[in-house]
Amino acid sequence: HKYWGQVGEQWLKATKTNPQGGIDLRKPIDRQKSQILSRLQILDIPWGSLYEGPGNELGAFKEKWCLRWYPEFSLRIIEAAMWGNTLVEAASNRLQQSRPDDTLHSLAQRVLLGLRAELPQAVPVVLSRLAAQAAVTTDIAALLASLPSLIQIIQYGDARKTDVTSLALLVEELTPRLAAGLPAALRNIDEELAQSLFRDFLASHRALCQLDLPLLTAYWWPLLQRLSRSTHIAPLFQGVATRLLFDREQLDLGTVETRLSYALSQAGPPHELANWLTGFLHGSGLVLLHHSKLWEAVDQWVTALPMQELTPILPQLRRTFAAFSPGERERMLHKVRLSESPDPEPEPKLAGYSSTYDPERTAIVLAGLKQWLKS
Repeated sequence: HKYWGQVGEQWLKATKTNPQGGIDLRKPIDRQKSQILSRLQILDIPWGSLYEGPGNELGAFKEKWCLRWYPEFSLRIIEAAMWGNTLVEAASNRLQQSRPDDTLHSLAQRVLLGLRAELPQAVPVVLSRLAAQAAVTTDIAALLASLPSLIQIIQYGDARKTDVTSLALLVEELTPRLAAGLPAALRNIDEELAQSLFRDFLASHRALCQLDLPLLTAYWWPLLQRLSRSTHIAPLFQGVATRLLFDREQLDLGTVETRLSYALSQAGPPHELANWLTGFLHGSGLVLLHHSKLWEAVDQWVTALPMQELTPILPQLRRTFAAFSPGERERMLHKVRLSESPDPEPEPKLAGYSSTYDPERTAIVLAGLKQWLKS
């Protein structure tokens, strides 16, 4: 193979016009390439890394592989012979091996890898082990982390004619358990754990919405309603639950305006209020551009914060706004410019803050807003 043994990073089937290349799984040769690279991964020979990005999801026709060769791979191939005399046999035996450090998430990832590698004899063995472990797992964080992979297995397994009936029933059982246990799991957690759970929470939400089962109506939307109303969980999840409900028309604009204004008018630490806003604005800032009352509530909160409270949360606010698309940031910057002429007699709209207008401080805040939106 022309890529074998070549040091450095190379994209499979790259061209001048398409530097990241890509293979088409509808073509037998390309499909075999995907199988080989996946089977080598199972044998701890990660010659190829699958690009994780839009259009490269499991079950899509296109895949992009980045190849990185290391000299020790030659030795690992010799060592892998202990698992079988052929690549298929060795990968199948290695995939089925029980490991002491197996977790729900690692088992789910192995099933997904087995599906990519097309190992029909090994996948059901790991699948049954996964189902058995999921049925007895009580760790809410572990269930949340594994749910997207479980749903992905169901979707992809159906396409590959793999029997995933037991796993589908398991997801129907796990979702109510998650809905019951997640609010308590989101209390009194540190920033690092909150960010980890936040990623898994969003991935689970997207996966469940794709599956579009009655579970959404029966358990998931009611869970988001509880999270949105709760004052005892991490503010990041209060904010994102409110946004997800609003995006799916499960909350009306008036309710969202009330919850946003209430959240930002609380007397808690500014970083907690910023976390609420980060959750609410995750993914897109269009909600502020389309609804002036929401924009005004955020604007009043930032403007009313004393400088000693605003300065520590500036990096977080900057990261939140920097995640928006360039077009969104440009439109927000335009709104900021329009608001630069202050009302000589501003009316206080958030309880607990002074109505005294400080032009010098306002200029500093506006300069900061411009910097976030330009980044």
